[in-house]
Amino acid sequence: MIYKNVVSAVVSILSAESMTDVGGQRFENEPVAMGALLSGELTESDRQLVNFWMCARLKKQLIPAHWDVLVAKYSGQKGQKLTATAKLKIRVSTPAPMRFISYAVFAWALPKKKGVDGKCSEDSLQAPRWLHDMNLWDEDARPERTRRRWRKGIFDTLDDLLLEALAAAEEVLKDEGVLCLT
Repeated sequence: MIYKNVVSAVVSILSAESMTDVGGQRFENEPVAMGALLSGELTESDRQLVNFWMCARLKKQLIPAHWDVLVAKYSGQKGQKLTATAKLKIRVSTPAPMRFISYAVFAWALPKKKGVDGKCSEDSLQAPRWLHDMNLWDEDARPERTRRRWRKGIFDTLDDLLLEALAAAEEVLKDEGVLCLT
């Protein structure tokens, strides 16, 4: 058991994937070798190996919607995060126009960062300021109440999908014996 909770596990696993293009694929069929690692004290290199392995297991065992929402919310790899976020647009059912949905999904996946003028590390993926300006999301200038209702519905849908994905990931991690059972 190397992960204390599912969120820290997902963040760790996705950060490992962003460190290499391998993405854990070569560890997909090595549960025996990984099982030996889990029996004793793990070095940092061993932990990285487990992260790669678990990345491959999650990617293989989760449905695409669950994988996409986890990557969109927790990945630090810009390309994968943006691709996964773009895929989430079709998962949202709302009367809002597609432009509004697109902006809202990206705003959910890329929340405002704290810091001086919203500036953080140059390596981190940051949303531009205008992304969170809801006035730009709707070309027809619908009432503020309508836009807030749409945004809340989209955010709630994505939050629900994220909770489902975390529950599914938790089951995979427990089945693999890498998550502390409480």
